[in-house]
Amino acid sequence: MAITPNDQNLYITDNVAGQVYGYVIGAGGNLGAQTTGSPYQLTAGTNALSFGSTIDPSGVLLVICNNNANTLSLFKIGTGGALTAYPDLDLTTPTNTSPQPQFLTFYSAVAGQ
Repeated sequence: MAITPNDQNLYITDNVAGQVYGYVIGAGGNLGAQTTGSPYQLTAGTNALSFGSTIDPSGVLLVICNNNANTLSLFKIGTGGALTAYPDLDLTTPTNTSPQPQFLTFYSAVAGQ
């Protein structure tokens, strides 16, 4: 699961169906309707074993680690939390390894801290 930095959207990865569900977070933290287009299909599909997801600090990019597929699924977070898919990043090239990604984190440092 991943929540946008502005606490307005929640994304849950279903690694059995190979999909991502997006929800609007309402007043008081209540879950509202699904975002437009939800659920979103992962390119890696049902064999992806997708379980690590994170959102960059600016709230623009959702990244999902596809363990079995050795890829990262990238989505742009748009208006109302709707997702637009980018092409997956294949982690097996150029070295032809099998990294099996599990978790990803973004680091955002502020000068002087």
